[in-house]
Parts: sequence; C-alpha cells; structure tokens
Amino acid sequence: MSNPKMRLGHWGEALAEKYLTDHGVNVFARNVRTSYGELDLIGILEGLTVIFEVKTRRSGAFGFPEDAISKQKRQHLTSASETYIQDHPDLPGEWRIDVVAIRLQNGHEPEIEWFENAVS
Repeated sequence: MSNPKMRLGHWGEALAEKYLTDHGVNVFARNVRTSYGELDLIGILEGLTVIFEVKTRRSGAFGFPEDAISKQKRQHLTSASETYIQDHPDLPGEWRIDVVAIRLQNGHEPEIEWFENAVS
C-alpha cells in the first residue's frame, strides 16, 4: 500500500477501531465491500448494529473530517449498509450509521469525535 492517503485511512480505521472497542463496541468487520462501496467498520453496541464511516485528516485545510461526507457519500453509505444488513439476517434488526472523525495536529494526540446516527 504505497498511497499516503490509503495509509492514513487505514491508520485512522485502526485507531477508530481501538477507540470504539474501548467504548463498548464489538467491532466484528472491517473494510467490507458491497456493490455500493466499502463500509469501514461494522460492530454491535447494546444490541444495535452500527456501521462506521471513518474520516481522518492531517490538517484543517480542507475542513473538518466529518464535513467530507457529501450527499453522494451519504447515499452510497446508506445503500451499502442496507445491502449488508439484508445479506446478514442474523444481525440485530435495528441499525444505524455513525461517523468517527479523527483530526491530527503535529505534536498532539489525535482528536477523535464520534457522531452517532450521523447518516440517515
């Protein structure tokens, strides 16, 4: 994986997975591909299936990470999530899409913000 953006994305997903696990989420799938696109992380929290979109940014030059979720991205996330849920009837029936935003600043710990039910 030579692309710096891809490396940053995978690093952010690993950091988000640890953060979510530390906050009670049982993450059971990562980088799941569907016909509508990829789902970064999937987990169970308090009997609810949660699909996580992870956005990581090195700087604020292009806005906050969570702002990178365009209308088109929300549509793809919703379609991909619906497809995944339909293909896995063993999962809890209730589900939602959350966003984990990771902001990096030189010399500081990464700032992680979890937006629940961010895409509907």
